[in-house]
Amino acid sequence: MLLRTYYELEEYDALFALLDSSEVYIRRQKGMGYHRSHYQALLQFTRRLLHLPEGDKGGRAQLKADIQAAPATAKRGWLLSKLD
Repeated sequence: MLLRTYYELEEYDALFALLDSSEVYIRRQKGMGYHRSHYQALLQFTRRLLHLPEGDKGGRAQLKADIQAAPATAKRGWLLSKLD
């Protein structure tokens, strides 16, 4: 929820800090099961979304295709809505 809030409010410094700390947490927690891959994908795709230039339609289309092709992604609908 914080990830979406920071993104919507354009609090990018806080968002990047959250992404970094979440990656460390996920890496350290061994017993997360399938949630681990879901949240790793969410963090990866969010980073890619943040690094896309505004007018890069080709990059956005590629990212959208990658999200749709990913077998497990948390908050897939939210990510796709940000690319439309």
